[in-house]
Amino acid sequence: MQPHIRLNTSMTRAKYALLPGDPGRVDRIARFLDKAEILGQNREFRAARGWYQGVEIVVLSTGIGGPSTAIAIEELRQVGVNTLIRIGSCGALQ
Repeated sequence: MQPHIRLNTSMTRAKYALLPGDPGRVDRIARFLDKAEILGQNREFRAARGWYQGVEIVVLSTGIGGPSTAIAIEELRQVGVNTLIRIGSCGALQ
């Protein structure tokens, strides 16, 4: 069991993950997947899984900023995810 995202290999065998920042977007994204289910939430990390065209996908919110995103990526790699796509909005630097 990963300490922050609270996922393990018995919960998902997905190789692909979508990473929104906002936990509220996880449910909205999951509606587009077949057999979608919420896997849980710990702090900013809300997780769901489902299937798209027969391929298992994990949706995991990362919260705001680089440090929490880095945690999510490292822990997803530990459960076997190897393709990650960050989706959502982005702020700009001045």
